[in-house]
Amino acid sequence: MDGGGASERELLLFDLGGRSYAVPSSDVVELVRAVAVRSLPTGPRVVAGVMNLRGRLVPVFDLLIRFEMPSPPLEPTEQFIVARAGERLVAVRTDRATRLVNVPASDIEEAAGVVSGTRYLSGIVKLPDGIALIHDLGALPSEAEGATLDRAMSAAEAS
Repeated sequence: MDGGGASERELLLFDLGGRSYAVPSSDVVELVRAVAVRSLPTGPRVVAGVMNLRGRLVPVFDLLIRFEMPSPPLEPTEQFIVARAGERLVAVRTDRATRLVNVPASDIEEAAGVVSGTRYLSGIVKLPDGIALIHDLGALPSEAEGATLDRAMSAAEAS
């Protein structure tokens, strides 16, 4: 996650539902244009479905659902951030990825002291134009969601 030393972190900023979020750039594999996702009926609620990424089924997570916000239908102008969430490859729905930034570690605050519902956030970064919530990809999915997702993905790959 370091972008040039222990005192800086490189983050990929993205917009979603009118808010700014970030993920560590070291977890990002690639950005792809949003594509139609196949339903995953027995998957966790936070998974919008699966996409085919060059022959590999990848679960698409909808953070709007995670944060209990309205989730409009997928638009072709949106992007997916394909990233590593622990040992799992995932896609995260975004309105758009905006930019990479290197931020001083001192500009990142623990999320627990600032906002509620921080189980899925690793911090909050202060930027010249506002703040961004840093999503903890290690918590995507939760342990219970991971077990449900594994079963649903096995069924999807078998069909």
